[in-house]
Amino acid sequence: QEHYQKHGMIEGRKWSFSRLRYDRATAENPQIFYFHTPKTAGTSINSYFTSCFRNSITHAESQGDRLSEDFLARYQYASGHLSHSRISRMLGHNWVKIISFREPYSQVISHLAWVRRLADKGEERRFKSHPKKFQNIALKMKKMDFSNAADLHDLAEWLKSINFNYFFNTQTIYLDSNKNLSVALENLYNFDFVVISEEMDTFFQIMNAEFSPDNVYRKTAWENINEKKYGFDIENKETRLALLPFIEKDIVVYSEAKRIFNTLAHEYEKGSRDDIMGGVDDISLGVINGWCRFKSSLKKVDLELRKDGVILAKSQANLFRAALKEKGIHPT
Repeated sequence: QEHYQKHGMIEGRKWSFSRLRYDRATAENPQIFYFHTPKTAGTSINSYFTSCFRNSITHAESQGDRLSEDFLARYQYASGHLSHSRISRMLGHNWVKIISFREPYSQVISHLAWVRRLADKGEERRFKSHPKKFQNIALKMKKMDFSNAADLHDLAEWLKSINFNYFFNTQTIYLDSNKNLSVALENLYNFDFVVISEEMDTFFQIMNAEFSPDNVYRKTAWENINEKKYGFDIENKETRLALLPFIEKDIVVYSEAKRIFNTLAHEYEKGSRDDIMGGVDDISLGVINGWCRFKSSLKKVDLELRKDGVILAKSQANLFRAALKEKGIHPT
């Protein structure tokens, strides 16, 4: 609580739909970049979007020096373990930017356990595929008992001694590579969609409403889950205190990310028939042209054309109308 209060008193811009940066006029062919923060359900998010868009690339960081604005422009969906500091300059105005976060204690335990697993029997191929530094860390961790808070403290001190800071406030790193908390929060407000992994079903429904080509919700299972925890006990007070140096800034970032996501989810709550506004602009040449929206929700309105109680046609109010945004009738 003291760490939260120390870092939490930061004045920053508040996120709202008025800050959406991408142009909804491109919604029929959106370009989406997902900033893949480790161990925050990113594999499941990639699975969802690659099922929506065939022209996709994940793990864009593997391109190294070849990664550029021109390279990314080839894809409708791209993702990678890349920080906002590194990749944002390559994304044009119309890219939709998404980032995910996870409750910090759960995230750091999962992240550390994932590296520790490299040293397990049967993981030799995965062990050899990682850089030498990760191999050495995994072997060091194999000698430790993570049910013992003293071993967690020793791990933190050893990582600091070898100048390996990646495990410290990893979620903050993906907003600012220097882990400046004020800068990180400022960058957080520049994302179009922020998701917390504990609310994945809600997030996928929102993404489906915005981007899925067939508007059919895909229930995506969690993937790439490591069940081995090597003694980590998230409920143990001593364990939590020993892990605090790893996540003191992430706690603040996650708290704000959760607030943003809850704001987002509220905007997409199901509207009622009594909560609809709209109008018919023109009826000519057999076409009815107009607009429709829920007053208190960004969920899209399903429309029916009826005559004498018989449904003649169905549609959805899902096309971008620049005039409606300009007049303040609808934020996107």
